[in-house]
Amino acid sequence: MVLENGLEKCNCKKKSCVRHGNCAECLKYHNENSKYLPYCKRHKKKKDGLLQN
Repeated sequence: MVLENGLEKCNCKKKSCVRHGNCAECLKYHNENSKYLPYCKRHKKKKDGLLQN
């Protein structure tokens, strides 16, 4: 089963969250009750020098 993040495993940092691994419920919660995007939908930030060739 592929999740919203494109992986087979939830990559959210909050392992103890009751919605961990349940994408539909997590997305619904964040759309209705939170001003933040779910972890899997946030834009990734580059740290200086780490991803440069």
